[in-house]
Amino acid sequence: MIHFVYKTYNPDNQKFYIGRHSTNNIDDGYQGSGLWIKRSINKGHVLKREILEYADNINELYLLEEKYIRKYYNDPKNTNCKLSSTGMTSEDVSGKNNPRYGSKEQAEIARKIGLANKGKKRSAEYCKRQSEKYKGKGNPMYGVKRNGAENPNYKGGIFLNNPNYYRDWARRKRAEKKAQK
Repeated sequence: MIHFVYKTYNPDNQKFYIGRHSTNNIDDGYQGSGLWIKRSINKGHVLKREILEYADNINELYLLEEKYIRKYYNDPKNTNCKLSSTGMTSEDVSGKNNPRYGSKEQAEIARKIGLANKGKKRSAEYCKRQSEKYKGKGNPMYGVKRNGAENPNYKGGIFLNNPNYYRDWARRKRAEKKAQK
């Protein structure tokens, strides 16, 4: 398995994304899976990938990616959203971390949804029918295996090779925050 940190960039406007990839085929065409990359490709932009550095193993790969993200984080052309190598998580945008937290618009949206659903009741018959419809073989996911290589989105099993990575990363981050206080 080949592990490397890459920079995918748009040659026209010089915007770029730093990421990591593990593969058996270095020419697999992978440019990244982030929102900026997907939107750029959909708009017809031709992106280029540049390999910044190779890693010997998964642990080193995560550390290298974080090093490069930190190095380029303040560059206005950088499209990475976080300083870490884990990508966005639900904790990054929930509660007080949500940029819309406490806004008047957020309260108004919640009020409108509540009004739209007010008084709606589903009959017991409807609930039973839905339950039966999706039970067992009626469920579209019945019998579908979603683990490892059987998952259509499988990209090489980075986390299968190192199941403790996230735990180690979280421990490191907590120690960094504690040291800053």
